[in-house]
Amino acid sequence: MTTFTAVLTDFQQGIFTRQALEQAIDRDIGLGNAAPSELLKQLKDHHQQTPLAEDDYELFRGWISRAETRQRTSINKQAMADRDATERLSTGFEQTDITVGSVINDRFELEAIIGSGGMSQVFRAIDRRKVEAHSRTPHVAVKVMNVRGIEAEKAFIAMQREVQKSQSLTHQNIVRVNDFDRDGDVVYITMELLEGVSLQQKIAGCHPDDIDVVEAIEIIHEMSAALECAHDNNIVHADFKPSNVFLTVDKRVKVIDFGIARGIKPAGLSTADQTLFDVRELGAMTPAYASPEMIEDLEPHPRDDIYALGCVAYELITGSHPYARLMATDARDNDLKPKKPANLTRQQWSALEKTLRFDPQERTSSVKDFVASFDQAGKRKNNGLLLGAAAAFAASIAAGVIFLLPQFISDTPEVFTDCSTCPDLVVVRAGQSNIGLPQSSLPGMFEFPEHTVNIVNDFAISTHEITVAQFGEFASATGIDMAGCRAADQTGDSAAVSWLAPGFSQSNNHPVTCVSWHDAQSYIAWLSTQTGQSYRLPSEAEWEYTARTVSEQPLQIESQSNACAQANIADASAARAFTNISALDCSDGFAFTAPVTRYGITSAPVDMRGNVFEWTQDCWNPSYAGAPSDGRAWQNGNCGSRILRGGSWFSSPDALRLTYRNRYPADYRSNTFGFRIVRTL
Repeated sequence: MTTFTAVLTDFQQGIFTRQALEQAIDRDIGLGNAAPSELLKQLKDHHQQTPLAEDDYELFRGWISRAETRQRTSINKQAMADRDATERLSTGFEQTDITVGSVINDRFELEAIIGSGGMSQVFRAIDRRKVEAHSRTPHVAVKVMNVRGIEAEKAFIAMQREVQKSQSLTHQNIVRVNDFDRDGDVVYITMELLEGVSLQQKIAGCHPDDIDVVEAIEIIHEMSAALECAHDNNIVHADFKPSNVFLTVDKRVKVIDFGIARGIKPAGLSTADQTLFDVRELGAMTPAYASPEMIEDLEPHPRDDIYALGCVAYELITGSHPYARLMATDARDNDLKPKKPANLTRQQWSALEKTLRFDPQERTSSVKDFVASFDQAGKRKNNGLLLGAAAAFAASIAAGVIFLLPQFISDTPEVFTDCSTCPDLVVVRAGQSNIGLPQSSLPGMFEFPEHTVNIVNDFAISTHEITVAQFGEFASATGIDMAGCRAADQTGDSAAVSWLAPGFSQSNNHPVTCVSWHDAQSYIAWLSTQTGQSYRLPSEAEWEYTARTVSEQPLQIESQSNACAQANIADASAARAFTNISALDCSDGFAFTAPVTRYGITSAPVDMRGNVFEWTQDCWNPSYAGAPSDGRAWQNGNCGSRILRGGSWFSSPDALRLTYRNRYPADYRSNTFGFRIVRTL
């Protein structure tokens, strides 16, 4: 059998495609030829010895993790079937005879199943006693435990103790537990009936780009408040997960299933006083949200819930589990690291990331500490503390080319946004910089003469190009007609090519393409109307000023060997997609556009080199002679053509100089053209 390392080598040599590699992974894992954990180890070892493109490495690791999840699901389904046939009968775990229409204790009439799990079913029920008392709210939720015999006796005793504790958890974000009882072998709990959806249903029904971050943070606050109340009462939830968080119709978060929580032994409590109930005895643990300590059967601690809270919060914000739903111990052993969500600040991410640590000593010690650090980060963001101290102006010049320029973006910048679906923006301070190159450096390339520009006013620029999702919201709202676009490898427009179908696959977080200068202006006018703020395209001077301040590389890419590490450009993967393209031998991992989120959360603009050319506000002039010196857009010259900067996924390194200027008619669309915006402050 071909080893996985050999397959990776073949991939790097162009023999295997990504699709073939994914199929090989699924086949080997599905047939049991390779353990997912072993493939992850081989991938890591190979990457250390013969580095893959970072995006390829993350992609393959995700494929293996998902394949492992599928395998685990298949195994679990078979195990469940086996247990239904044998083990459940012998241990006392089996489905009860209770179903819709049953009446428990001649009181609770079960109307519908509203939830189920391995240990229980939850029914909507009418309380006949409340009907007799003419109550306006006669409905309750009845949770019936799937236990019989000896296990029913254990559950009954345990339930009494835990329900007693749950009843002490009087909190607006915790479901109210009324009582516990039994009807023969049927052990059950009655609770307040909730109307709404579970958090699991909400996440499943949303694309990550549809998640409202403001709402997500509110939900995180309320979940945290519920857990903090429990911990203050010496109770660990022990099975905190999206399906155990309920969102009511009146927008209230309710954490449920505290009836099977684990007690913490406070200082001074005798062994005799401890609860007999242990969640591990009844198997009520969800591996994807269980801390390593729970999986390894250690004593309960609030940090167990903190790990689960971090997983749920991450999933709510991004739509994905931080460790691809792997058990914490597997993720730990394979050295997995969660990626930064693009819609959190660095400080918020720092607070959240600490809840996801595998080592309990490194994990946030209390919910209160997490909320405090997360809120403090949010306050810094919301209070607009986006501006650091003014940066000093310093530059070193060699052979007429500026290699490193000062950071005019603040020392501790923060991104902000004007609405939940608006572009993220970062403030750039006013300052001074050289623009262009000396005429003698690159004759005939329109980048001369080198001149000094004084940016008079602070401005905010989007951290990345406008995405497909952001532009799609505008297109849907306005019904704009944008048929016809030129593909990079074609000579004329095609009605079949458009921003929705640019000739290659894109997701919502890729930069929108096939956008003319006029299209960009229409989007900007619409966004300004939506938010009441003033947006525009950056001027050429502002664009280069920003590009220089955030670049840690020379203005000119000097070596082809590191070009792919600096930008998404015409590389080996693009060469496989196009037969007549001048491409570099390296690989940046993307034949076409790359997702703007591949850098994770960032407080500085990304993709100023490559990915898509970006429209600026300026009219075309073949040199800088007579250009404004204050950073404004140049509105004289050939205004039928407008300037693009930054190069694209189809560009060679020559077009990736931070000084490179290109121009096209203002109504021209290409699947290499996009844009970012500036907001006037």
